[in-house]
Amino acid sequence: MSTRSLALRLFAPVTLLLTATLIASAGAVGQSGRIVTDTVSAASLANLLGAPAQTRVSIYLPPSYDTSPRSRYPVVYMLHGFLATDLMWTSARPDGVDVGALMDSLIAAGETREMILVMPDASGPLGGSFYTNSITTGHWEDFISRDLISYADAKFRTLAMPESRGLAGHSMGGYGALYLGMRHGGTTYGAMYAMSACCTGQFTFDPARDGAVWDSVASFTSAAAVARSGHGPWHGVVAVSAAFAPDSNKPPLFFDLAEERHGTRWIANDSVLTRWNMYSPLLMMSRYRTNLLRMRAIQFDIGLQDEAVTA
Repeated sequence: MSTRSLALRLFAPVTLLLTATLIASAGAVGQSGRIVTDTVSAASLANLLGAPAQTRVSIYLPPSYDTSPRSRYPVVYMLHGFLATDLMWTSARPDGVDVGALMDSLIAAGETREMILVMPDASGPLGGSFYTNSITTGHWEDFISRDLISYADAKFRTLAMPESRGLAGHSMGGYGALYLGMRHGGTTYGAMYAMSACCTGQFTFDPARDGAVWDSVASFTSAAAVARSGHGPWHGVVAVSAAFAPDSNKPPLFFDLAEERHGTRWIANDSVLTRWNMYSPLLMMSRYRTNLLRMRAIQFDIGLQDEAVTA
């Protein structure tokens, strides 16, 4: 995968849940669930970039949650895309999904059963964590697959078992669903659903083509500078570098470059590229075959005109 194709995958438009939205718009209107928000603190989120070790979480509680106090519910952990937050799931804006209204309509129409949705903000200081453990941006794998689950199971009436716990995500979140599902399939999660997942194949770089992007990546002196630079391809490359190749000895952004500058030329850094490819779901499949076979359900969707396909 080239730097350019990586950037295109990261910035794919939110077409998530289109079919379900059409179904829901025609469904019957019944009781409403509700969205609650909370702030969850965890030592796992400590990071070298100095962001607080806490994050916002949005939770959808289904219509009968308040009226059936003895009922317990399955949980789906919803993972957002790059440069988004948990609010992409709770917004009626064109770039978001009003998941509360969507779920209410689907439940009323009998298209799905009641469930709890847990939606963390995993944007962090670089616009995305990629749901990996990184000393640079925080141990998001541990947070999602351990701390957040412990929080949800303690605070809400969940069915606290792997077969009643699922992952779903879009773009970067689709990648997170695949990555975390492979790593914790059967023991933590029983199902995973990836939508327009980014970063799934083998990473490759072409220094002649990608040099300008790496010039930008190497020039940043802070996470704030990355944020101010706009949403160019360098932004996604910085975030992926921090997630896949963190290095406490490389301030100010604390990651190793997958390409190195030699005079006027950029040359691929094979040792760092090897580290990136340890996180490629395509290359992870054989290592985590047993976990995948433990899952009750695996699904992924992508449109034929999706930028993640055409890039």
